[in-house]
Amino acid sequence: MKKLTEKQLNFWQIFLGIAAGIGIWLAIYFGSESDNILLQYLFVIIFAVIIFGQRKIERTLDMRLTLFTKFWLIGLIIGLGLFILVGALTGRMFN
Repeated sequence: MKKLTEKQLNFWQIFLGIAAGIGIWLAIYFGSESDNILLQYLFVIIFAVIIFGQRKIERTLDMRLTLFTKFWLIGLIIGLGLFILVGALTGRMFN
């Protein structure tokens, strides 16, 4: 397996962190509209995969993925902003 350079590792941590944060909010958005019970728990499934996946990768690489965690939280904030914006624009937020 090819080793990643520091720059590549940072890029992937940032990209995947933001994607994970937005993915959680997408799961909440689509789960809240659905009658399908699996979609309603999709948030919990994605959250668990992110947490346990991150810990497994940290143990495998023997390093902390602090940049991933930082951008995961930024992704959650971006997702929250998009969630509120879409809810306000569609009128569903204030029903």
